[in-house]
Amino acid sequence: MKKKLSKNWFLAIIFAPFFLMICFHIGLALGAYSGINFNADDISTKDWFMFAGSYLGGVMTLIGVTITIRQERRNQRYEDSLSNIEREREHLGAAISGINTIIPKTIYQRYINLPVKPEERNSSDIALIIQSIDQEREVINKIRMEAIFFTDIYDSASCKICNNVCSLKEIRLEFQKIYDEITLQLFDIYMKIEKYITVNESSIVNKRLVDNFRQMNKILLEEGKSPIYDELTIKEYESRIVDVQPMQGEILQILKQICDLNQREIVQLTGLAKGYIAVKRQNAEKTCYSKT
Repeated sequence: MKKKLSKNWFLAIIFAPFFLMICFHIGLALGAYSGINFNADDISTKDWFMFAGSYLGGVMTLIGVTITIRQERRNQRYEDSLSNIEREREHLGAAISGINTIIPKTIYQRYINLPVKPEERNSSDIALIIQSIDQEREVINKIRMEAIFFTDIYDSASCKICNNVCSLKEIRLEFQKIYDEITLQLFDIYMKIEKYITVNESSIVNKRLVDNFRQMNKILLEEGKSPIYDELTIKEYESRIVDVQPMQGEILQILKQICDLNQREIVQLTGLAKGYIAVKRQNAEKTCYSKT
């Protein structure tokens, strides 16, 4: 509607002087026929042509200035859109490069390589490993939040109000699916490693206590004294010792899957991000330079 209205105004401005000239000639004809002058005195056909020429010259100048201003505004809008898209590209790059699939295995190996004997284990080393796990979970959460808040990759609703026909919606949904699967998998492995460390450390402590109880009872029996720790108490501590082998097997299997992400999902995310930026640039050009 707005486009049609602008076109009508443009045509009205162009043909206004010609309409007035036609009215002038009709007035002359009516004056010759009836003897009444319907036009202003001392205005000839030459005057009307001069007026029309001046009028059209002014109109063309105005049209030229208007077109220039509109083009400048389109250019500025396009440049602003490209700047926003470039910032999106940087944030998406950070969101993808921030996914570190090597760190989980490194953290797990750090714990596995600790001394086996309880007396040789340093509690500060274990505390640092747990701290590393918390830091990595914080990093994953941070880069995901940046992808959500600083880009439109998660804003699928915006496609509903867009008039451009493109593959942006499909790219967004695919990116979200893969990215969320990866981050969820990383959160899961960190949770399992932390749980494994907690359970294993508790088992080591309880096993050490059971060994100490039995050793103390043995010494007392050799001295002809009654044992301090009854069998029921020892059995209670033994029940707290957990076989962590199944947990280790599960962790190793997930770590292998995560290491393979670099060859599949990370490559897919990179391709989707590039496609997303390319489509956004095309849409910016269509929106800023479309015919109005």
